[in-house]
Amino acid sequence: MRNNKGFTMIELLGAIIVLGILMGTAVPTVMNILSDQKNKTYIEDAIRLASNADNKMRGDNKIAIPPRNGGCVVITLSYMDNNAFEKAPYGGMYDKQASFVVASRNAKDDDEEYTYYVVLVEKTKGGSYRGVNLVNSNDLYLDGARDSKVENVGSSALIYPGGMTAGTLLTSLRSVRSGICPNGISGIYFSS
Repeated sequence: MRNNKGFTMIELLGAIIVLGILMGTAVPTVMNILSDQKNKTYIEDAIRLASNADNKMRGDNKIAIPPRNGGCVVITLSYMDNNAFEKAPYGGMYDKQASFVVASRNAKDDDEEYTYYVVLVEKTKGGSYRGVNLVNSNDLYLDGARDSKVENVGSSALIYPGGMTAGTLLTSLRSVRSGICPNGISGIYFSS
């Protein structure tokens, strides 16, 4: 009598087919999970950037408080740099000159509340730009923000506040989000 301890070719082929089907469904799922995590990191970093801008604006005597009724100041990541934004989701670097926060003061006379608009862009290793582009910081807390607020940003759409006048910067900001800073920009804070 023969001792058959191995697998037949049919059994091996069946196992390979089953593994192929499992891989075909698992790989896209894993890739979607990784992409969602990277988008979540952009959202979390943008929230942290808005918070850092608030702290910097309230604690730095060099930054002028914007006028009421929609006056704004713009604070770049380079001005706030505390090395908290060294690691970007896709392995590139956040552009510290094109990443910034617009702090807009609300309308009431006794109001010390601000609305923050965040631009946080990473230059990926492939040379493209990805991140959040002039998003109200309150919108970053919404369900689905990582799917709707993170986007590819064309290099031609980047805004570099450091080399602009307040009027030119305001025009550029309004081309992305109309109605922003109705009382103009009273200060632009950046480091080269």
